[in-house]
Amino acid sequence: MDLSGIIEVQCVPIYSILLAVNMTKVDLFVLDVEGVEMDILETIPFEKVDIAVFLIEVNGKPKQGIKRIHSFLHSNGYTFYDTFRGGIHPGDDVFISKKYLKSIDDFQKLQKTNLKDSIKILTGQKYEDISKSDIDLLMTEFLAVWGSYYFL
Repeated sequence: MDLSGIIEVQCVPIYSILLAVNMTKVDLFVLDVEGVEMDILETIPFEKVDIAVFLIEVNGKPKQGIKRIHSFLHSNGYTFYDTFRGGIHPGDDVFISKKYLKSIDDFQKLQKTNLKDSIKILTGQKYEDISKSDIDLLMTEFLAVWGSYYFL
């Protein structure tokens, strides 16, 4: 076997990277690692890092692997929202941290509302009271995840 094209790289847990950049709050975590999602998810100390939304590639994965991801995230305080079927990430599952959903009623409202109302539900603030730069960031993240599900 010819190993001349193989390059070794050092791997570190994502939490180590977050600590190195002094960040323990993540709004959107996109995980597309060709089948080793659980290896990465299992390194996250959920009691020390606050991740609001996960977008995880499940397209082409065996059902048992998808169930394991769903079960693991559920046990760590996340609710499955939907499978994203459009744009550049078809077949990605979206999970939202339950601490960002005040109640199941809010979750149901979130599924039926527009972007401005969704921001209010998730942040607890009126759209008009949030800075333009924060709105732009939230809109970018929402549109990256949900695309055409939301309209202004």
